[in-house]
Amino acid sequence: MPSAPNKRPPGHAAGWASLPSRAILPLRAFLGFTFLYAGWQKFTDPQFFDPTAGGYIGRQLEGYAQTSPLSWLLTGVAIPHATFIGGLIAFSELLLGLATLLGLLSRLAASGGCLISTLLWLTATWSVKPYFLGSDTIYAMAWVTLAIYGPTDYSLDHWLERQPQHDHATLAAALLRTKRQPQRPGQRRQRTTAADLASAELQGPADIKRRALLRQLLAGGAVLATGVLTTLLARAVESAGSLFSSEDAGSSGSSPPTSTPAPGTTAGAIGNTSQLPVNGTLTFTLSNGDPGVVVRLSATQYVAYDATCTHAGCTVQYDPSSKDFLCPCHGASFDPAHNGAVLGGPTSQPLASVPVHVDSSGNIFVNG
Repeated sequence: MPSAPNKRPPGHAAGWASLPSRAILPLRAFLGFTFLYAGWQKFTDPQFFDPTAGGYIGRQLEGYAQTSPLSWLLTGVAIPHATFIGGLIAFSELLLGLATLLGLLSRLAASGGCLISTLLWLTATWSVKPYFLGSDTIYAMAWVTLAIYGPTDYSLDHWLERQPQHDHATLAAALLRTKRQPQRPGQRRQRTTAADLASAELQGPADIKRRALLRQLLAGGAVLATGVLTTLLARAVESAGSLFSSEDAGSSGSSPPTSTPAPGTTAGAIGNTSQLPVNGTLTFTLSNGDPGVVVRLSATQYVAYDATCTHAGCTVQYDPSSKDFLCPCHGASFDPAHNGAVLGGPTSQPLASVPVHVDSSGNIFVNG
């Protein structure tokens, strides 16, 4: 007696077939939520669109331009339109995060996420050494994985692409009826082959084709409408930021006490105390090429530091209101009055101190 063929439990094959699709869901959920949160955080950050704040997107871009291989693009395009670029990035992150969570236009959304992560790697985290400590590299590779895999289970793409089961049965029944038409005497009956069924399924009825075309048109319209809304929103944010900036400048009546005076006349001096008010700064370049900054804390107290942030290499900015150094890239803060100690942010190493002294004529010298 022949042995019974090996039969898998019902649903076994289908379950294993969908396992890779389910396994990619945690990655999709993480990337979608992270980008959604990143975009929302930018829109709710009071400093991000404020040109007078230490965390302004323009200051971040200026910090990136110090070391980025795309400095020409930052200085020529991004920095002059910093508020617009910031709004565009924030809204794009919101859009891509939501599309990834819903599983809508999966490959397009993943490609956009990969583009943003790659740009952030070439700008925001380019100074992180070695490269694998920068998070944007792994984000880019994770987005590539989603772009290659495409739509997964539990996604709108999967639901839209799925055809009703009765369509296939209708195709097969129609083909069988055609093959079983009355035959003339002596004519050989035609057999229905798998190739016939596949060909009929590919041709499909007209209503299925129309529904597929309609879905494609709706998806294209959604992408176009999203692009228009993104541009309008970003321009509105830029206009609002410019308005607030002009109002602040008009109401203050004077610029902050931070300055960059010209070098002094004495050889070797980087400036003179007459050029540097209390709570003001004087920038210079260290012998190793790093940016340096002198701060006049009081009438007689001067301190100098390497202005390179100890986290990712961005250039810190002195905030006269808080009297702290702030990193525009990732939010680190340092105390110039206490040897550049870390006040907060993603680093534990203080700023490098630079020896500074003032002669009897008020000339400022640094040894660095």
